[in-house]
Amino acid sequence: MMDRIEDETVRYLFFLQVTQNAPVMPFNEDGEEIEGGDGEPLNGSSGPAAAAAAAAEAQRQAAKSTMEDFTRNIQRKKEKELQDLQFAGGDATSAPKTVNGGQKVGRNDPCPCGSGKKYKKCHGV
Repeated sequence: MMDRIEDETVRYLFFLQVTQNAPVMPFNEDGEEIEGGDGEPLNGSSGPAAAAAAAAEAQRQAAKSTMEDFTRNIQRKKEKELQDLQFAGGDATSAPKTVNGGQKVGRNDPCPCGSGKKYKKCHGV
């Protein structure tokens, strides 16, 4: 769980983008056109501004696909962890428990290691 939290935190920090004086984009996050002040779409521009907008859109699409791939990989890891935990959980319940068959040693009895001390002063600490 801690690894997952660390992975997600690093993912968010890695893709964090600080912008200053961000340009107005012709499309919003949903892909709908944003209209200018006169009611016309802003995508009718040409020249260097259009080339810059196209390059920015290509970069945005590349970053989006990279982010989707990264998210898919994290999801696969989570699913694999859950499957491993499910399989490991079934084995842990069927494992035999160890039982000590010897007699219990009292606190004030001599230690079975042969030191001559009381159990509470030797191995019972």
